[in-house]
Amino acid sequence: GRPVGEEAINDLVVQVEEDVRLLGGEVESARIGALVLERLRPLDGVAAVRFASVYKGFEGPEDFEAELRLLDTQQGGD
Repeated sequence: GRPVGEEAINDLVVQVEEDVRLLGGEVESARIGALVLERLRPLDGVAAVRFASVYKGFEGPEDFEAELRLLDTQQGGD
């Protein structure tokens, strides 16, 4: 339900697949989740926070605040 085009989503998938290939061998699901989150943050911050809340198992508002600070830092916010 986010305003992200199909092409951008497909590009993200291709990038994550390439990242996994470069790691070689077996890759833990936690590492794949981290790669997805890394690629999702610049694409759609809201979707990244939603994904992070499940992937990282947020338990309270402070977890969301920490993720938002990280997102802001990575996007060059003040």
